[in-house]
Amino acid sequence: MKKPSLQEFDITAEQYSQYQLYKTKIENREIGREEFGHRFYETFISVIAIIFILLLLIVARVVLLNTATSMIGSGKYVGLFLFILVILILSALLFFVVKMFVAKPFRPKLKQLKIYRPFKKLYIKFQPSIHRELYFDNAKRYELQNEAYYNYIGDLQRRFPGIIEFNYNLQSYLKKIIDEIVSYEHIETNNSIINKQLENRRAVWLKMDGVTFEREVASIYREHGYEAKTTKATGEGGVDIRLWKDGQYSIAQCKNVRHQIDAPAVRKLLETANNEKASKAILICSAGYTPKAKEFAKWKSIELLDLNQFLMLVNNIYPLEYQLVDAIVDTSVTNSNTTYNFKVIGKTEILYSSHTHLEDTNYCLFETLGDAKKTIRRLQRIDKMPLASEASYNVEEWWLESIPRGYYRKPLYYIKVSEKELKTTANKRKEKEKRDGQRKIWTTEQYVQKSMWENE
Repeated sequence: MKKPSLQEFDITAEQYSQYQLYKTKIENREIGREEFGHRFYETFISVIAIIFILLLLIVARVVLLNTATSMIGSGKYVGLFLFILVILILSALLFFVVKMFVAKPFRPKLKQLKIYRPFKKLYIKFQPSIHRELYFDNAKRYELQNEAYYNYIGDLQRRFPGIIEFNYNLQSYLKKIIDEIVSYEHIETNNSIINKQLENRRAVWLKMDGVTFEREVASIYREHGYEAKTTKATGEGGVDIRLWKDGQYSIAQCKNVRHQIDAPAVRKLLETANNEKASKAILICSAGYTPKAKEFAKWKSIELLDLNQFLMLVNNIYPLEYQLVDAIVDTSVTNSNTTYNFKVIGKTEILYSSHTHLEDTNYCLFETLGDAKKTIRRLQRIDKMPLASEASYNVEEWWLESIPRGYYRKPLYYIKVSEKELKTTANKRKEKEKRDGQRKIWTTEQYVQKSMWENE
């Protein structure tokens, strides 16, 4: 099961945040409506208690007024203040007593009458409306799909706690790759892979026709933050691509040819840039430039790029080499009675053919016993684990997945792990533990290396 993304549901993070705010407002409004009856009866009982106290004060008004007048006449203002304070305290206590012990028993009978309904209708009618956007439907579908995904992950956690814990812990280490922990042979292998892929990448660009070449060049500049627009197939005065970035306007000309460009072609493009009032001109030629052309371009607002120089821009966006990690991480995962130990080295990006086919993959380094070679293996994603409906489950087949054909263009080795239990006879000091049903089992791992294409 794949983790859903906001892009799949055509919403942005800001829109999803607005949906969450809208959802909170709706929930608070529903809670307020559900609690209206309780608040209404609380207010109703409080009003009854206040009316009861007011009636008592009205009945006793003559005595209270005479007492207050007598104190004022004799100048006992402190006594008058204390008298009023006592009256207020007694009123508060009386209010509490009436509300809790006199009016409260009538609450069930009042609820049966349901006299709050017309007041609730008025309350709902005068509530302000909550604005609802059209994209909230997409946000709700994303939320439901996301909830289903995490329910699925939770089920995996219950079924395979060791594997899931390992996979989650692994994510915090997958930042860069450490070349030091890879043997010299694998470093050389990696370099040869990179060089081969660079050759393949160069060959792909050389095979492009003129229109495709211009379009792909424009896409690379867009990845570098430019606004790029290609011109018509025939070009516009030698301009193939118009570029804008940071308020600067530039023009570019693309030539996927087999001969080097001479100085006159460079001079002509520079004149076009001046006529276009461009701040810079860029000339990209797969075959390169003559010494005179390079000399002419010096100290002028024109940039000459051969294919190798341009591919450096491509490689900055779509790297082929390993990314270094901060530290070596030892980790393990346990299945049955066997523990598999390995080192995490991070992730790398491997190019298949052109810059549009890229795979972002997690890797770990396995170390075998004795003089056996170290092996780089690809890790499966957590959401590609076997479904709950599958009867069989093999941990080796999951996290020791075989590399696809042609992935490195040369045979690599993978580690096949098998379990083997070694039991020992308990010595005399352990006889008591043995009688109690306790036994000690030593487990070991047998590593077998096979070529990945050996059986194909």
